[in-house]
Amino acid sequence: MAFTVVVGNTDAHAKNHAFVRAPDGARAILAPAYDVSMHLHSPASSGRLALDVDGRDDVRAIGAAQLVAEGRAWGLAPRRATRVVADALERTVAALEAVDRARHPGVSEAAWAVVDDRARALAAEAVSLAG
Repeated sequence: MAFTVVVGNTDAHAKNHAFVRAPDGARAILAPAYDVSMHLHSPASSGRLALDVDGRDDVRAIGAAQLVAEGRAWGLAPRRATRVVADALERTVAALEAVDRARHPGVSEAAWAVVDDRARALAAEAVSLAG
């Protein structure tokens, strides 16, 4: 969900998330991402998420605190939820810095700027929550 909020993937409905059963049959892991698209940078975007985060559906109104609250609603302990969100956001910032943007000519500079700014702001917010 943290990644979905960072990139403004307002089309991340339940069918766009899947799990893969581990070979031992005892665990399920989140499947690799698919059907991910950035929408928030577009003037046509309403900013409404297909799935709520902490009861909110406007992606612009979701910060690190709401992501942590959502993790807690999924059963994570408060400190664990904070660490998971902070880690996901920090990894997203690092991944965005590592992207060879020349290999993605269809992504506008405006789109990259929206995602970069959101990733850094949310990561900083998560760090402050972790205290």
